[in-house]
Amino acid sequence: ECPEFTYGAETCNQTCQCDKDKTVMCNNTNGECICKRGWTSQDCSQDLDECLNRTVEACPFNYKECVNTIGSFQCVC
Repeated sequence: ECPEFTYGAETCNQTCQCDKDKTVMCNNTNGECICKRGWTSQDCSQDLDECLNRTVEACPFNYKECVNTIGSFQCVC
């Protein structure tokens, strides 16, 4: 096991390039960032627009509009 936000075979001598506040974890083998819900990109720094593609999590049919917010979204009547 590597210390948090480090990776590398045996030595764990490389630092993950993840935005720590927006990342669940960094893969200790290859440095891949696993983003928290609402975030995307290689380093988890980009807001995911949940309203853009009407994802499964987006607003139910009885709401008029889906509004993207930083790291989340809101459903508006």
